Amino acid sequence: MASPASSTSPQTSPAAAGENAGTPVAGAARAFGRQLEPCQDRAALPAPLVRRIIGYLPLTMHGQCALVCRSWHANVPDTRKTLAHWRQGLSLLQWHSCRQMASGYSSRLRPFLQASRDAFVPVLDCQHQEWRRLEALAGVQATELVHQQLHKAFTGLCALIGWRLHQRLQESDPLALPEVPLADNTGQVCALGFSACSRWMAVASRPDEAQDTGVLRLYGWSQAGWQAQRLQRLAQPGLVQDRPVEHVLFSVSEPDRLCTSHSGGGVISWSRQPDTGLWQAVSLLPATGRYRVTQLVTYEYDQLFLVYEQPGTSGQGVLLLHDRDDSHGWRRAPAAWYQRLACVALAPGGGQVAMAVAASGADTDLMALHIWQWQAGMAGRWHCTPTGLETGQQLLQVHYSPTGGALLGLMAGSRVCLWQLDSECRAGLRLDVACSFSAACRDLAAQR
Repeated sequence: MASPASSTSPQTSPAAAGENAGTPVAGAARAFGRQLEPCQDRAALPAPLVRRIIGYLPLTMHGQCALVCRSWHANVPDTRKTLAHWRQGLSLLQWHSCRQMASGYSSRLRPFLQASRDAFVPVLDCQHQEWRRLEALAGVQATELVHQQLHKAFTGLCALIGWRLHQRLQESDPLALPEVPLADNTGQVCALGFSACSRWMAVASRPDEAQDTGVLRLYGWSQAGWQAQRLQRLAQPGLVQDRPVEHVLFSVSEPDRLCTSHSGGGVISWSRQPDTGLWQAVSLLPATGRYRVTQLVTYEYDQLFLVYEQPGTSGQGVLLLHDRDDSHGWRRAPAAWYQRLACVALAPGGGQVAMAVAASGADTDLMALHIWQWQAGMAGRWHCTPTGLETGQQLLQVHYSPTGGALLGLMAGSRVCLWQLDSECRAGLRLDVACSFSAACRDLAAQR
C-alpha cells in the first residue's frame, strides 16, 4: 500500500493554490509553514481507516498527522482545538490541580474511569503511555528536543484529564459519596492531610488524651478503598515519631512525600520507596523543645517552609529547611523573626508565600506585607520582598487570587484592599473599599 504522504503526489498549481488560499486547510498549512498536498485517489486511504490510525496515536501527535495531506487533515479530530479553548478559561489553581491529578492517573483516576466504563480511557491511556515513554527516554537522552516533547506530552495529558473530568461532572447525575471505613484507626483525630494527587491520605490520632503518645497512619487508595501503608520507623533513639503529631503536609512537587511535625519541635520527612512500598522516615528537626512548629506552610522540591515559635518568647519566626542531597542531611536556616504574625497565605501552585506581619523595628500597630518567593535554581534560597502598609491599616486575613498575581486583604474596620504583585513581588494597592464581612477568626479563612 502506498504511503499517504507519497512523493508521487501531484504539486498544487498556482491557480489552485489561489482558489484555496482562504480555506481553513490552507490557513492551517500556512500556520505550519508548508502547503498541504492532496492525495492521489489510488494512494489515499479511506477516511474511516485514517481516523482509526489516528486513534492509536497520542493527542500530541495529531498535529503531525494533520500535515500528511488534505485527507488526513480533514480526518484529524478537533480534540486539540476543544482542549485549547477549554484551557483558556482555567485559573492557575485549576491548572495546577490538573497537573497533580495527572501524576496519580494510573493509580487513582484510571481505576475510577475504568470502573464506570468511560469510553475516553483508551485516549488517556495512549497519552499517558507516551508521557512515560518520553520520561524514560529523557533519562537516557537528556537533549533539549526530548525535554520539549516530554513537556508537551505531560501538558497534553493534564489537559485531557481535566477536560474529561469536567465533562463527566456536566454529564453525570448528583454524585453519591459512600462511606469508606479506615482500618485500625482509633482515637481522636488531631491532623489530616491528602496528597495533591489524592492517592495518599495521612491521619494522625491520639488513642488516649491523657498519654503523651501519637499515632500516624498512612493510607493509599487501591481496590476501591483506603489500604493501610507500612511505615519504617527511625532507627536512632529519641522516638520523635512516637510524640503526638501536630501537623501533616504532603509535598506539592512529589505526592509520595510527607512531612509531619511533632510536639517538642520534632519534624520528620516520610518518602515512599518504590521497590518495597515502605514509607521511610528521615529526621529533619530533633525534638529538643527549642522549637514548636505552628504551621507547615509548603513542602516542595526538597524545601520545607514552616512557621515556629520559641517557648518563653513572644512572636513567631520563619524557618527554612533544605535537603543538601548529600550525607550531611538537611540544613536549617532561620530566615526571619516577627513580633507579630497576623496571617499566612500560600500562592496557587506553591513557590510563594504572603505574610501580614508587624513592620520591623516599629510599633506592632504598623503592619507590612512580606512576600516570600522561592528562587528557582538556588538551593535553599527564599527571597523576601516587604511592602509597608499605611498607618492604621490592620490586616486580618490575606488571600491570593486564582492566578496568583494579586492579593485580597480583609482589613479591620470592615474594609477590603486589593494589591497587584509586580515581577519583583512588590505589592501595589489597587483598591480600598468598605465591605461587610465577619471578623471572627473562625470565619476569616473562608471569606474571599
